[in-house]
Amino acid sequence: MIAVKRIGSAGVAVLALVVGVGMSPAENPPGVDYSGPQSNPQVVYPEPVEVLYSVGTNDGAVSTKQKKDATITTLSGDVNFEVDSDQLTARAREILDSLASEWSKAKPSKVTVTGYTDSVADDAHNLDLSKRRAKAVGDYLASKVPGLSITTDGKGEAEPIGDNETDEGRAQNRRVEIRAQK
Repeated sequence: MIAVKRIGSAGVAVLALVVGVGMSPAENPPGVDYSGPQSNPQVVYPEPVEVLYSVGTNDGAVSTKQKKDATITTLSGDVNFEVDSDQLTARAREILDSLASEWSKAKPSKVTVTGYTDSVADDAHNLDLSKRRAKAVGDYLASKVPGLSITTDGKGEAEPIGDNETDEGRAQNRRVEIRAQK
């Protein structure tokens, strides 16, 4: 149950979440298991849990998906590369340094780096650019984490995740995905 209380004339609101202790089963919020002690309800998550989070960025430069067998880090092409270039920006190197630092503590068993582009320009150019971007990321990570098992590839404009007819969709498609196997 959620309770909202207005305080004062300034319109400040207080929001409180009331956990269903002592509530009837029909009143219990979904996803909470009350079979244990009433004072300590357990949240039940559906399987498998996929956690999507941003790695401390407000610029959209990177996002991460945690899967059961791997972590997938996605670098935005718009922030991490100059237009139509495979040269890493300072921001890209900062992100990759952070990733390499984590991997020096617990090295992944295998890393696959895959580059993607939008559909602007011809297929051959986009495929070449995506391969060069993936190789640039892979080479940089390999230089920071010796002995890392890493492969790179590019898909060009294949496998879009956004609509290539819109600016926003094309921006989503310009990316490099780093899959780190556990």
